[in-house]
Amino acid sequence: VSVVTPDRQFFKSQCGLPPPYSERRETPLSHSFCQYVVEDGAALVVEDARRDERLSDNLAIPDLGVIAYAGFPIREPGGHVLGSFCVIDDRPRVWSRGDLEVLSELAAAASDIVASGAAGRRLQRALVPEPPALPGAEAAAVYRPGEQRSLLGGDFFLCEATPAGSVALVIGDVAGHGPDAAAFAMSLRSTWRAMLLAPGLGLVERAATLNRIALAQRPDVGVFATALLCEIDPESRHAIAVNAGHPPLVRLGSDGARKVTLPPCPPLGIVADPPWAAGEVELEPGGALLAYTDGLVESRAAPGSTERLGAEPILRLAGEMHAEGADGHTLLTALVELAVHAAGEPPDDDVAVVLVSVP
Repeated sequence: VSVVTPDRQFFKSQCGLPPPYSERRETPLSHSFCQYVVEDGAALVVEDARRDERLSDNLAIPDLGVIAYAGFPIREPGGHVLGSFCVIDDRPRVWSRGDLEVLSELAAAASDIVASGAAGRRLQRALVPEPPALPGAEAAAVYRPGEQRSLLGGDFFLCEATPAGSVALVIGDVAGHGPDAAAFAMSLRSTWRAMLLAPGLGLVERAATLNRIALAQRPDVGVFATALLCEIDPESRHAIAVNAGHPPLVRLGSDGARKVTLPPCPPLGIVADPPWAAGEVELEPGGALLAYTDGLVESRAAPGSTERLGAEPILRLAGEMHAEGADGHTLLTALVELAVHAAGEPPDDDVAVVLVSVP
């Protein structure tokens, strides 16, 4: 079962692919027959790809051993084709009528599953929206769902301008997956957005309010959320931040990528009325702040390893790319790809990364 994006295909489910593709579960489109199912919006049935004018140069033939292929569209409720339910063979094959009928029925069943999850995906997109244009600053964000893609994730973020002209950022991670975790994340995100319209409400007061909402809205005792709250003045390049049990904020500047030491605060939804404290951050001209969820640094350090990647290689790459002048989206995409390819497989946990840059 494949899902095709503008530059890659991802195998949501697979059986029989050769390594390393069976572990990575993705390929560039240079290795994709499924892209043509999406492009044509129709089934693609090939007995010998080596003799097919459109497919004969496709690298799936030498690298994955794809000779025969039969794939049927997997559609969203509106009819848009997401990918393909397909079968391959490493030798020429004449596909029988029965083969194709079974594949067609399985693709229809997969489309039904997609339809049932459409509402959930809309909720997920609301939790991790693309940042808007900001006055005096630029923001970029990348979100990648974890291996449990059939479940809604608990990662969320929001980066917006306040009425006073500052940039307000929240990024958080609810413990768990599923509709309850996503609904809990949405309640925290919505509360944060509403507080941005409240004049005179400081960052510490916002943290305290989010904690009260978390205690009231958590789906079960023991469910909590880590969060990083930040407000940036682009003109002065001064920022304040509260870290509620979240991975550290990172400052990017001429000295590379450096973790920002903030007063320790508990995650949201664990303790009633704990003391909250904010720390300050000064940015250089052209500097930036990087925030992420723990999925970025907790992927495996190498295929099959029990060790975690950790923050060091992430910070090193972020510092190098910032020094080279990489744009925000390119930098964040590279960080996520580093985590994915170090592990040799898709991440177990969701990954969310946000970067806010000032001139």
